[in-house]
Amino acid sequence: MANALTLLLDFDDQYRRDVDQNHAFLHRRDRRFAQQQQEQRQPLTVPAWLASLHALNGQRQVDSGSDPRLRGWRQARWVFAGLGAVLGVAFMLGLLYYDGGQQINVTLLVALVGLQGLLALFTSVQAWLGWQPWRTLLGRWRGNDDALASLRPVLSARVAHTGGLMFALTGLLTLLLLVAVQDLAFGWSTTLQASAAGYHQWISALALPWQSLWPDAVPSLALVETSQFYRLQQGNGVADPALLGTWWPFVLMLWLVYVLLPRCVLLMLAALQLRWQSHRALRAHPGWQPLHYRFDTPWVDTRGDDEGPAAPAPA
Repeated sequence: MANALTLLLDFDDQYRRDVDQNHAFLHRRDRRFAQQQQEQRQPLTVPAWLASLHALNGQRQVDSGSDPRLRGWRQARWVFAGLGAVLGVAFMLGLLYYDGGQQINVTLLVALVGLQGLLALFTSVQAWLGWQPWRTLLGRWRGNDDALASLRPVLSARVAHTGGLMFALTGLLTLLLLVAVQDLAFGWSTTLQASAAGYHQWISALALPWQSLWPDAVPSLALVETSQFYRLQQGNGVADPALLGTWWPFVLMLWLVYVLLPRCVLLMLAALQLRWQSHRALRAHPGWQPLHYRFDTPWVDTRGDDEGPAAPAPA
């Protein structure tokens, strides 16, 4: 089955080529194709119609990789993917920077993970609403691609999710590398009046998705009590400092479940949304109904081809 987006662009190109053609010629051509498909018991579809026209005219079918209207969007995905990869490494290096003094605050980690989730959700919501808040940033890729006018929000969302996915992936790999080569010490602290028991309940709720899959990635109440620290506290005040490193499975799963997996899911949903909206845009195209009218309506020639066009037979 042809790609929905390239099918839309191919159909739009053929529609523009047919605008200057005689109506009688178009009707005879398309009605003849419909009859041939029926005689050969082949499905009467737009992709088959376009393929027959390309073969008749010696044209090559539209390729999404070479279409100039999609080249800019493809370049944008590469740019965002590269930026996301670099920022993911830099973000995780800065977040897990540890000089042997104060512990790495798990509370800050959770807050930043939540922020990533909100940004990803906002990207998808704006695509479903047809809103493109950064349209001026992508203005150089807009051009005169009227066929893509209704698809720009979801195309933008797919670009953003690609960058977000690379950010999450390189961040995860950087986290694993730091765990392997450094002795990280995690802890938790907050200005709010929070007890260790209450904090443990909150952390346990976040860990519910992987609680049965990886029990060691769910911090125990003893670990939460031991790893609480205060800003003015000198040293870590922990009898067993190695215990602070056992937070890393929770941090790993937190990033995987709430940052990486949502980006994967939302990117796949953006691809499905693009396909669905491409089909909808194709059926709303001004050339869609006239083409199917020509497929279904017989053409009666009462004069020769050189005498001018005849009128369509009454329905």
